[in-house]
Amino acid sequence: MRFPTASRPLLAVSVFLVTFLVNVAGRNVQSFDSIWSVHTARSILLEGNTDLDEYDRELAAEGYRDLLEIEGHYYTIFPVGPSLMALPFVGAGELLFRHVVPAIPSLETRLRAMTVDDIGELDSVSFHKGIEVVTASFIVALASVFILLIGLRLTGSIPLSLALVFIFSLCSPAVSTASRGLWPHGPSMLMLALTLYLLTEAEKRPSLAACCSLPLAFSFVIRPTNAVPVLLLTIFVFIRYRKQFIRYLLWSLPVALPFVAFNLSVYGFPVSPYYLPGRLDSGVNLLVSLPGTLISPGRGLFVFSPVLLFALWGIRAGIRKRKLLDMILTGVLVLHWVIISSFKQWWGGHAFGPRYFGDVLPVLVYFLVPALQWMRRERGRKRTLVTSVFIILAAVSFVINIYGANSWAVMEWNAEPADVDLHTDRLWDWGDPQFLR
Repeated sequence: MRFPTASRPLLAVSVFLVTFLVNVAGRNVQSFDSIWSVHTARSILLEGNTDLDEYDRELAAEGYRDLLEIEGHYYTIFPVGPSLMALPFVGAGELLFRHVVPAIPSLETRLRAMTVDDIGELDSVSFHKGIEVVTASFIVALASVFILLIGLRLTGSIPLSLALVFIFSLCSPAVSTASRGLWPHGPSMLMLALTLYLLTEAEKRPSLAACCSLPLAFSFVIRPTNAVPVLLLTIFVFIRYRKQFIRYLLWSLPVALPFVAFNLSVYGFPVSPYYLPGRLDSGVNLLVSLPGTLISPGRGLFVFSPVLLFALWGIRAGIRKRKLLDMILTGVLVLHWVIISSFKQWWGGHAFGPRYFGDVLPVLVYFLVPALQWMRRERGRKRTLVTSVFIILAAVSFVINIYGANSWAVMEWNAEPADVDLHTDRLWDWGDPQFLR
């Protein structure tokens, strides 16, 4: 099924709106590592810095967790990238609370009733959890649009492209983790999805290959593990689009130079301590963590999103055909898998499912394309069987991840009956899998 070019904008807008509304409607809010993201964004807007000194009451209430003290100033230990992406939403929140809410007393009463927190002045910090969910859902919805465009570019089929969007946005950590708070995983998904879109379009317009260094560079501002796609895709551009390589390097500078300058001014080093290799643990038992990130009932990628098993089909097809981009992207997945399996907390702490794999979700979805094309092309019993299995696994993935986005019981699993960070054997307990709480 081919599509008229004129229908693309309408389809993209529809995908964005539906995906955003479904994700933002999820009941779970996971403001854990992201607890200071809105505070940092507000500090940038109102004070022009990233320190959190003005929030001492809030910092004390949280026991000064996830903070770094430098020369008497407090900063979040996590990268600044997600806070930068939240700036428009925090700015809109400030306008709402400063100018709209005071004019409508009943609205202020309703807003105060919506939170169980002890709040004073109404501002974006008071409602940081809501702003996180709105921002994160917007980011996931925008990433879904690029997944749609990638699908249209590779398949020329609206149904197949919508299938990719469905799996990406509703059958994966995108809905159950990335949209539930301003984790770095959603912004990482967006940057990688945009990069893949530019690279697929570069097959027709090679000049676009140079532009992909901009989102790639910003992905590193978001999360240090994105050094893997930055490095490997830079190698790809050098090999495949060598004439564009100087422009590729130049396109990265508007991100790279301010990033280094910011880190030097705050930390006295080109990167923050979070980017240093101390988070990797040479003592981790990879014989446990490597399979654990894939098949454990507590965190396994193929347990929580079994439909992504079909990505292995695409990986095999790409390697057999010796497609350079596919081989590079396979390297991205393998290295990412090894790195997250080397973390001291390879299970991601108190979370739902395989959140660490969320960063490379666009690559996994990209590799679903060959399987979908085969199912559209083939006929007969084998095609019926494979398609049936695909639909069943997609349905299971959808139910698990939608449930994870809406049931707080799955989050309580992390602490009950025992803290999973202290009792990691629970990650392998098929008698009490997280998604069945």
